[in-house]
Amino acid sequence: MAQLAMDRIRKMAAARGGVDVVDRLGSAVLSAISITQIHGLMNPSYEEMREKASNPDLAAAVRSGLNSSLALELGTAGIVGLMFKDFVPGAVAGGLSIALYFLGHHALKTPIGETE
Repeated sequence: MAQLAMDRIRKMAAARGGVDVVDRLGSAVLSAISITQIHGLMNPSYEEMREKASNPDLAAAVRSGLNSSLALELGTAGIVGLMFKDFVPGAVAGGLSIALYFLGHHALKTPIGETE
């Protein structure tokens, strides 16, 4: 069913002269999924980060993990851009990795029990 829908979208895009748009969108979605998987494997959840924020030693360990995962995610974003030979997937992956980093950083600044 999904393949049929993709074929219809490709035919419509081809009629307009823009098959590339569908491929760019698909590669951008794949790059976003890969970045979220890397982030999820390397970092605790948002609530766990907020729980650990009240303990300075645990917060430092989580912050170190956030920094290393940001470096790995940005490197992966660059590789994704080179792999697809397109700027869009790499930019989507890089932007998402920066957004996830700041979301984790925000979790460490607002421990559970404090108002946001």
